[in-house]
Amino acid sequence: MTRVGLGFAAVLIVAGLGCDGESGMDAGEGVDAAMTDGGGGPTDAGFDAGSDAGMEMTDAGPGMDSGTDAGSDAGTDAGPPACALPMQAPLSIPDDVSARLSGASMNMSTTCTSATGTGGPEHVYPLTVTSTVGVEIVGDASFDIAVAVRAACADALSEVACERSYSAGPPPGEPAAATARVVLDPGTYYVVVDTLGFGVGGDYTLTVAEFTPPTNSTCAAATPVTGGTALAGQDLDLSASSPATCMAAAGNALYYSIDVPDGMALVVSTPPPAVPGTEPDIEVLDGCASPMCLASSGTTFPREASYVNTSGSTQSVIVALRGSGMQDVTFDLVTIPTNVTCASPTVVTDGTILRGQRAEFGSTSPAACFTGIDGDATYETLFYSVDVPAGQLLGVTASPTGPFGTLALSLLDGCAAGATCLESGGAFPPAPGAEGELEAFWENTSGSAATVIIAVASQGGEAFDLAVSVGAPPANTACGMATTVMDGTSLPVEFAGTATDTLETACMATATAPVLYYAATIPAGETLTVGSTANGMGATTAVRVLTACRATSCLANGTNGAVFTNTRRTPRDVIIAVGIEPDAFPPPGGTLPSSFALDVTIGFPPYTESTTPTSCTDMTTGTVLPGVTSDDSVSATTALPFAFEFFGAPVTHYSVNSNGLMQMWGSASDVGQTTFTNVAIPNATNPNSFIAPFWDDLFPGTVRTLTTGTAPNRVFTVQWTTFSLFRDRSASLTFQVQLSETSNVIETHYCTLTPGTMDAAGVNGSSATVGLENGAGTVGTSHSFDTAASVNTTDALRFTPR
Repeated sequence: MTRVGLGFAAVLIVAGLGCDGESGMDAGEGVDAAMTDGGGGPTDAGFDAGSDAGMEMTDAGPGMDSGTDAGSDAGTDAGPPACALPMQAPLSIPDDVSARLSGASMNMSTTCTSATGTGGPEHVYPLTVTSTVGVEIVGDASFDIAVAVRAACADALSEVACERSYSAGPPPGEPAAATARVVLDPGTYYVVVDTLGFGVGGDYTLTVAEFTPPTNSTCAAATPVTGGTALAGQDLDLSASSPATCMAAAGNALYYSIDVPDGMALVVSTPPPAVPGTEPDIEVLDGCASPMCLASSGTTFPREASYVNTSGSTQSVIVALRGSGMQDVTFDLVTIPTNVTCASPTVVTDGTILRGQRAEFGSTSPAACFTGIDGDATYETLFYSVDVPAGQLLGVTASPTGPFGTLALSLLDGCAAGATCLESGGAFPPAPGAEGELEAFWENTSGSAATVIIAVASQGGEAFDLAVSVGAPPANTACGMATTVMDGTSLPVEFAGTATDTLETACMATATAPVLYYAATIPAGETLTVGSTANGMGATTAVRVLTACRATSCLANGTNGAVFTNTRRTPRDVIIAVGIEPDAFPPPGGTLPSSFALDVTIGFPPYTESTTPTSCTDMTTGTVLPGVTSDDSVSATTALPFAFEFFGAPVTHYSVNSNGLMQMWGSASDVGQTTFTNVAIPNATNPNSFIAPFWDDLFPGTVRTLTTGTAPNRVFTVQWTTFSLFRDRSASLTFQVQLSETSNVIETHYCTLTPGTMDAAGVNGSSATVGLENGAGTVGTSHSFDTAASVNTTDALRFTPR
């Protein structure tokens, strides 16, 4: 059935019996049926719940009832005010309406448009259903509209469904049109159609149809589950809309019920969805009648919501899964840890490593040592205790296992309210990956053994790994006590907190942090490669290779690493000094790291470097590589055209980013990084496994690829075409990486390097890294790091594997 509506509003709202929001008719004698029509359709003056002594309605304007009762029951009608809009013709199921929105707005705001507002014209349609039914209402227009279903016309809080449209393209998993699906019990509702923002309206269509939702589309029919239940393929697109709860707006939802025993925690989680951007919301509610939010997933990845039951009895709770698309969901019941209070800490000792500590189950208390972080916010805290003998050093590392939330690490001298904070391990919102460790060190100088309380607090449900060490303080704070290192030495935690020497007179004169010393012997012709990374955020390491103690010049130096080749015919003894330096822009909150990791390799370099005349491949017939067209972007991981070895290991795929970096991969599942801040080679932090023809903060042009020649002597070329320096867009750079089949030789060619007006030296490498690095970031061949005139258009660089 197709009909034309004559009204002027673009939001569809369905409300319950009585336009004035009353849920039913007069239960006593007499029904006041007097109605005054303001010109747009029938207006329901409302029905009294008690006896009607003769109520008169006064029209206060077009379609507006004053609601003034002149009879003896004046004031007994406590329902919401009458609907402010004239009604359109009633809807039926099924129905098909074509109408036009125009005129002024009556400000019928809806719950799904809170961010954009609804300042344009609206329409309201009554809809009566006689039995429980699933109703799908679709509003479609060339402009963005909202469709809402209300139980009371003038009350936005009575909405049982609300959806908006996306004329410019919907988010992942969302339909372009405003599509509201809702299960309605018998009664009269109000469908509101409204424009988004301050639109002027226009033509739209409204389609009403019956649909069969999953059984658990309503809270009352929630599917019972138990701990350990894993459900695959929950189709939220077929579910019904439901009111907003917790942090989520109204939208499609499925419901589940589960009993949570006392002393247990419910953990509901979903894996990453097949379509990025369609991550569902998870809510734990205390019931259906007045659903209070017990827990929600927020914006964590993957989605997870946890509820801890400490009520003393089993609690039956409701889980709402909201969103779109096919979703998997798992329900787990977990025993609450015993160390949620300081009075019952988990005992740890030297060498203890605890994985997957669930901080969201901890007690709620201020973050010890950090009352100023996030105001005086409370954190969920887990407690541990450790005995530290006299003269020994305690080291604690807390490593977040997810990308969101905030951790805080404290060392305390006890559990009392006035306990002293011995050491702060910092607090921060950890970054994605494994680079967000917190660490704290405390040296027991008291002369007797001491028990230390370790408090790890979380805000946002962050899980973490905990590592504890107890041992003698480092002796290599003096050069004469340097720790001997050799090929393959790996020291994950070197504590620099007691170091005193700053080496102001050596190279890197501005790097004045205290250093620790190491001694190494380099055989003739071999290369020393030192990689060092601060264990935490906000700092880097300064590495110097010296001829001897107190030397005033360096054989090599660098940030987070250094490389030195012994060109003599005899072995050479060297001193390595490593210190921690604050970054130029350290993150706020907490303290800077006081330890670093050190990796040493000594041997013949994996590649020999030489120069060859520049000979850029003609890329006219090359293929444009997608995904590298915006700032700080990276291509998809793509197969190489032939077999290739990189640092002696086979690689099959590659990725290219917009900052002059090509990464080499052993599988199609590896993902490239977009990092624009270049560092010296080698460096164990990401990115690793790369060829850097010109790693700098660049602004993209076009990346092309081309394979030339015939097997087994083909050449695969990747060209960055007309890139510029991000800080100087007038500069222009075109450069290539050429991979040779069979020989595994790598060449970097510089086709054009045109200086800009703001940074003339930049196109020749003054702020770039050039070279190769292995997959672990521990070995590399460095041509240059932030070195002026390090590349030119005359000489290409050739890296030949040994």
